[in-house]
Amino acid sequence: MFTGLTSGEAKEKLLKYGLNEIKEVHTVSKKEILLRQVKGNYLILLLFLASVVSFLVSEIITSIVIIINIIFMILFGFFQEYKAEKAIAALKNLLTPTVLALRNNKETTVDVKELVPDDIIFLRDGSVIPADCIILVQKELEVNEAVLTGESLPVQKTALQKEITNKNLIYMGTHVVNGKCTAKVLHTGMNTKYGKIAYEISTIEKDIPLKHKVNKLATIMAVIAVSLSIVTGLLLLIQATVITKEILVGILLVVISLTVSCFPEGFPIVLTIALAAGTNAMAKKNAIVNRMSSVEAMGSVTVIATDKTGTITKGEMTATKIFVNDQLIDVSGSGYSKDGKFFIDKKEISPHSNYDLNRLLKAVTLCNDASIALNSNNSFEIHGSPTEASLLVLSSKANFSKDFLYHHSPKIDEILFTSEKKFMSTLHKTKTGTVQFYKGAFEKVIEKCSFYAKDKRKISLTPELKKSLHKQNEALGKQGLRVLAIAYKENVNNIEDSNFIFLGLVALSDPPREEVKDSLLICQKAGIRVIMLTGDNEHTAAAIASQIGLTGKTINGDELTTLNDEELAIKLKDTCVFARINPEHKLRIVRLLKNQGETVAMTGDGINDAPALKEADVGIAMGIKGTDVSREVSDIVLKDDNFSSIVSAIEGGRTIFSNIRKFTTYYFSCNYAELFIIVIALILGFPLPLLALQILFMNMVTDDLPALTLAFNPKSSDVMEIKPRPARSNILNKHLLFLIIILGTVMGIGSLIAFNHGLSYGLDYARTMAFFTLIFFQVFNAFSFRSFRKTIFHIDIFKNKWLLGASLISISSLFIISYTPLNKIFGVIPLAFTHWFYPILMALSIIIIADIIKLIYGKKSYLFYN
Repeated sequence: MFTGLTSGEAKEKLLKYGLNEIKEVHTVSKKEILLRQVKGNYLILLLFLASVVSFLVSEIITSIVIIINIIFMILFGFFQEYKAEKAIAALKNLLTPTVLALRNNKETTVDVKELVPDDIIFLRDGSVIPADCIILVQKELEVNEAVLTGESLPVQKTALQKEITNKNLIYMGTHVVNGKCTAKVLHTGMNTKYGKIAYEISTIEKDIPLKHKVNKLATIMAVIAVSLSIVTGLLLLIQATVITKEILVGILLVVISLTVSCFPEGFPIVLTIALAAGTNAMAKKNAIVNRMSSVEAMGSVTVIATDKTGTITKGEMTATKIFVNDQLIDVSGSGYSKDGKFFIDKKEISPHSNYDLNRLLKAVTLCNDASIALNSNNSFEIHGSPTEASLLVLSSKANFSKDFLYHHSPKIDEILFTSEKKFMSTLHKTKTGTVQFYKGAFEKVIEKCSFYAKDKRKISLTPELKKSLHKQNEALGKQGLRVLAIAYKENVNNIEDSNFIFLGLVALSDPPREEVKDSLLICQKAGIRVIMLTGDNEHTAAAIASQIGLTGKTINGDELTTLNDEELAIKLKDTCVFARINPEHKLRIVRLLKNQGETVAMTGDGINDAPALKEADVGIAMGIKGTDVSREVSDIVLKDDNFSSIVSAIEGGRTIFSNIRKFTTYYFSCNYAELFIIVIALILGFPLPLLALQILFMNMVTDDLPALTLAFNPKSSDVMEIKPRPARSNILNKHLLFLIIILGTVMGIGSLIAFNHGLSYGLDYARTMAFFTLIFFQVFNAFSFRSFRKTIFHIDIFKNKWLLGASLISISSLFIISYTPLNKIFGVIPLAFTHWFYPILMALSIIIIADIIKLIYGKKSYLFYN
C-alpha cells in the first residue's frame, strides 16, 4: 500500500531539514562553569581578603601563595565540574531511540533523530511519537497528549479521510497508550509542535536526596570549622603578650587558612564526580542511569521483582514442540535461524502433508503482529515481540511466508494483544469466505472453544477432551516451555468470541541465561530477595524458577485477585513466583512490599508497567524489548535486558555510596586532625604548631586530591557480602563519627608529639616536624580508607592508581619544598636524614590503629555501611 522513501531521498531530506531533535534551550558553557567557581564562593572571598591584607603589610610572598591557592581552587573546581558535566551528558546519548520505518520499500529500524518528512513509520501501544505525523491507517488508536495539553485522558484518533485535522494528527513527545497505526511524518525537530514550545517545557531531574545529605553535612561541618577557627584566633590573642598590627595580621591569616582548609567546599564537586564515575561504570555493565536520584536507592535494594522472559531467560524464543491432532510434534533448530525440521517419534515429516499442522502454521503466521527479515547469516532480524517472531520463524521452517499468506488472505479486522487480555485475534478474507484465528494463553483460548480439530474435521470438545488438553498443556509447562493455544472459526462476518475450533498448542523454549544462577547466589549473599513476576502459567514459571535455583511458593494472578491486602502481604513473605500476572498486580505487589519496609527494584517493559515502574524505589526498563514509555519513566534502562545487569547495577549503587562514605570520613578525619593539633597545642600553652601557608598547602595537596581519588575507588570484592543499608541512612552514622574522632585524634596527637620533639631544635624545625608528620598521616590514612572491612594486608594498594598518584604528589611535594627556596616561603627547615624516619614511622601508626578498629569490629564492620 505504501512505499516510503528510498535511502537517497531520506539522505537529501536530512540535509534539507536537519536532525529530528529538540535543541537544548540552554547549555552550560565553560565560561559559566568557571564563573560558578567564584560566584557566591565565600571561601575564595576570604582568601582574597587574606591576600590583600598580606600585601598591605608587605607580606608579598604570602600574598602570592594565597593567590596561587585561589587559582588552584578555581581550576580544580572547574576541571572536575566540567568533567562531571561531560560524563553526565554522555550518559544521555548511550540509548538512541529507534522507530520502525518504511525505507526502500522494506520495514527498517531507523534512529529517531534520522527521521525526515514523508517517512512512513509504524507505531503501537507504548511508542513515544517521534515527530508530528498524519495518521494513514489505525486500529483502536488512543494517544496521551498530556505533555502538550495537560489532559491526562487518552485521545481517540482516526485515519486521514479528506482534511487534516487534530483527530488525524499525532504529535512529537506524546505517546500511544492503545492500538497501533501507520503514519506519515509531517514535521521534525524544532518544526514540530513540541519543538516550537520547547522553551516552555523543561525536563526536571528528580531531586537527589544524596545531594541534600551532603549539603546538610557540609553546612554542619562548616559551622564547626568556622567556630573552632574563631576559637583558635581568640586563643592566639590570649597568648599574645603584645598586640601589634603584624600579630593581628598573622592571627587573621591563621584563622582564614584554618577555615578554608577545614571548610568542606569541595564536597558538592566530589559528590558529582563520584556519581558520574559510578554511573559511567554502571553504563559499561549495561545499566544506563536515567535519573541520578536512583543511584542511592539502588544501593539499598532489598527486593528485586523481575520479569522472566528475556531477563531471567535468554529471550530467544524457539518453538520446539507442537501438539495438534492428538500428536506431539518435535521441531529442531534454535534461536531465529530458519534451519529446522519437524518430527513425530523421531521420524521426519513434511508439514505440508499433515493437514492440521499445515493449518496451525498458517494460523500462527496470519495471527501475528511481528515481522522478520532474513539476513546474510540465514538468521532473521526481528521486529516486534520475540514470541510472535519465533512463530514466524517456526512457519518459515515449512517455507511459509507472511507476505505471501497475507496477499492471499488479507486481514479484515483484529483484536490486539494486551497483557490484561492475554490473547489476540485476527479476521481474514479467504477464497472460500472468511476465517478468524484466536491465539493466546491456554485458559483464555480453551474457554472460547466448543470444538476440536481432528483428522480434517471438527468434533465436540467434551469435558474429557478438555481435561486431556489441560494435562497436555500442564505437561509442556512443567518442562519450562511457554505454551500458546491456537483456535479458529470459519465463515464469520465480524470478530466473534465463542464457538471456536481448538486447533492445537505451540510450546516455546526460552532457556535461562547461564549467568543467572550465579547472580542469584550473589543476591542471597547480599541479603537481597528475588521474586519473579511473569505472564506465563504457573507450571512454566515454576519450572524456570527451579532451573535457576529460585525456591519458594508459586501463586497465580487469579488467586492473587481473590486475596485482600492483608492476606497478600502474608503470602508475599514466602512466595517467589507470581504467574499470570498483569500490570495492576505488579503495582499492588510493589506497594505492599514497600509498606513492609522493603526497598524495591522493579523491572518492566510494557506501557502498562509504567505505574509500577514509577511506584518502585528503582524502576528498571528493558532497553531491547521495552516500550519507549517504559524507558522514559524508569530510573535505569538495561541495554541487554539481562538479570545479571540488575545485580551489577546494585553493586554499582553500593560502590558509589561506599566511596562517598570513604572520602567523607577521610576528609573529616584529616580536617579534625588539623583542628585538633592547633587547638590542643594552644590550650596546652605551646606555640602555634602550623603556619597559615602550611595549612593552605595541606588543603591543596593532602585534603582534596586524595579525597577525590577515593571517589574513583574500584569496587570492593566484599561489597555484595553485606546486607543492604537502610534507604534513609545518613552519610555519616555514629560508627563513622567514632572512626573520624579516633583517627583524627591519633593523627593530631602524633603530630603534636612530633612538634614537641622538634622544639629542642627550634620552633621552625618543630613546625616542620609537625607539618611533615601530619602530611604522612593523611597519606597513609587514605590507603586505610580503601576498605572499611579489610586490613592493609588484604588490600591491593596498587588497584587505585589515582590514589597512588595523589600520594606520590603529596610526598614528592615535601622534598620539593624542603630542598628548594620554597622552604623559606612555607617556613620549613630541611630535616636531618634520620629525622625523616620520625614522621614516617609515627604516621604508620594510623594504619595500625585503623586495622585494629577493623579487627575489633570484625563481622560487625557492616556497621560502617549501615
